Amino acid sequence: MTALLVVLALGFAWSMGAHYAGAVMGMPHALRAIRAWQALVLMAPLTFLGATFASHAVERRVGSGLTESRLSVSQQVVVIGVAFALTTLFTRLRIPTSTIQILVFAVVGVALAAGAGVRWGEIGRLALVWLCAPLAAFGLGVVLTRALDRVPAVAHAAG
Repeated sequence: MTALLVVLALGFAWSMGAHYAGAVMGMPHALRAIRAWQALVLMAPLTFLGATFASHAVERRVGSGLTESRLSVSQQVVVIGVAFALTTLFTRLRIPTSTIQILVFAVVGVALAAGAGVRWGEIGRLALVWLCAPLAAFGLGVVLTRALDRVPAVAHAAG
């Protein structure tokens, strides 16, 4: 069962890499600022470095911070299998989605089915972040675009 978990985890990692490489490099590639292979060559080491050095807090929270008791290996197989399948499906259908939301709610579903208990406070905190993040991105997008528009205007007037 552990070998199946490792295989599914590798598949899920591949699926997440495909999903987020498209999300991060989709616009530069569509604008012809970067070729597909250049984007992939750039994303592969950066994804590896990010996973190696910057993902531990997320790993702890999702891996053991969402449930009252640990999930068994077979339950973890279901979690990762569901997350892998849905991420792959949405990527294949070219539907933007959040892989972390898929993973978190796969954990919640398995925990509820297994009677492992869910730490609803943690889920609530994550939901609040997920609610605020798009609003913050929208606001920053407006503010930074207007600020950058002023910089070329000032440079043009001075030049």
